Amino acid sequence: MPRSGGWTQGAKRAFGVIFLGVAIWLAGRVLPGPVTLALWAALLVGTAVFLGALDRPEGDATRGRRLGVALGILLLFGGLMQGFGAALGADDPLRPLAPLAGRAVPAPTETQFAEVVTRAELEQALASADGRPALVYVTANWCVTCRAIERGPLADPAVHAALAGLAGIKVDVSAFNTEAQALMQDLAAAGPPTMVFLDAARAEAPGSRLVGEMDSAALLASIAKVVP
Repeated sequence: MPRSGGWTQGAKRAFGVIFLGVAIWLAGRVLPGPVTLALWAALLVGTAVFLGALDRPEGDATRGRRLGVALGILLLFGGLMQGFGAALGADDPLRPLAPLAGRAVPAPTETQFAEVVTRAELEQALASADGRPALVYVTANWCVTCRAIERGPLADPAVHAALAGLAGIKVDVSAFNTEAQALMQDLAAAGPPTMVFLDAARAEAPGSRLVGEMDSAALLASIAKVVP
């Protein structure tokens, strides 16, 4: 085993930052988006300052010291982006400037799904589908994977065009109350994200269900199983 020394102090500090990052990531499932971005900003800026991003390296600074300052500058830039995104009201740490883009280009999936939170609302949404196949999407505002799906496959123009032949229904289980658990039981869904594809007769297409992370190809393949 290597002996303890200065490297152990650095390792402890590095793991401390990692643990704080994991804590923020977990808290982001329940905290408002801007608050999560503000926490990321505080962590990144604090780490950058500790690494000396605001200090000028001395002429005889070691290579490790210079690399640390360079890393600190990158973290400082990332922290400022997160803070700016929090001020804009952004809710995705991976896209802190999304509100600026959203003002120019409306998200194509915003009007694609009818949102329901009760059994009665789900039945009504299915009844109003006019005989079309349906996609029942179980999601929640604390679901990190759901956010990735919505900014990834569901934002794909090809997927968006294919969804035009379906009645899209979002089952919001964010509250995870008795009604939400009953909905998940009816759909045999373990949790979000789950996509259930129903044909015109309201039977689930065999092999079409998608659970967890997915890409555009998988989503298009499941759509094709219910759309004539």
